[in-house]
Amino acid sequence: MKHLKSIFFIATVLFAFSLSAQESKGITANELLKSLNNVDELGVDASKQAEFKDLNSSFVQQLKSLATSSYSKQEKKSKFNDLFKQRNNDLESLFGSKSAYEKYKKKANKTLKKTKRKAKWSLVKMVL
Repeated sequence: MKHLKSIFFIATVLFAFSLSAQESKGITANELLKSLNNVDELGVDASKQAEFKDLNSSFVQQLKSLATSSYSKQEKKSKFNDLFKQRNNDLESLFGSKSAYEKYKKKANKTLKKTKRKAKWSLVKMVL
C-alpha cells in the first residue's frame, strides 16, 4: 500500500510535468509547489515552514530537471525512486513523527487531485 501511494504520487507529478511540457494550461511547477506547500491546517511552526518550503522548492526543481532530462526511461525511473526516498526521509524527519507526515501526505494528495482535475478540465475546454 505504501508503494502504491508513492507510485500514485509519482504518476501525478509526471502527469503534471507532461502537461506543462506540452504547453497546455495544465499543472505548472508553481501550482505543484503551491499544492505541496499547503500545511496551514497541520500546525507546523514558522521555523519548520521555511525549511519545509525550501525542501519543496528544491524537490520541484529536481523533478523538473529529471522530467526534461535526456536519461532513458529506466534511468529516470531509478532517479525518481531515489529522489522520492530521499524526500520521504527528509519530510519524516522534518515533521518529527510518521503520523504527522502521513497527515501531510494525505492532504497533499487531496490537493493534487483537485489540481489534476482542474488540468483535465482545462484540456477538455481547449479541445472543445
